[in-house]
Amino acid sequence: IKIVIAIILLLALISLTSGFFFLIKDGSKSTRLLTSLKYRIGLIVLLIAVVIYGFWSGQLVTIHLGLVFIKKGSLNAAFL
Repeated sequence: IKIVIAIILLLALISLTSGFFFLIKDGSKSTRLLTSLKYRIGLIVLLIAVVIYGFWSGQLVTIHLGLVFIKKGSLNAAFL
């Protein structure tokens, strides 16, 4: 699922750069900028759905590292 997320992010980045290119290169009569925006919005909605599915299915997890406090030369770990 992490590979799918990376691919979706890459496609959204490609859509973003092509939209910037269309904004600079094309005139106001072109609809390619709007089409690029539609693809980008669709990709981000798909990305959110994939991330939610990943957490729901347990394939994506958060890692809790905790906090480390140093008190007068001794090391005490306090995990929140």
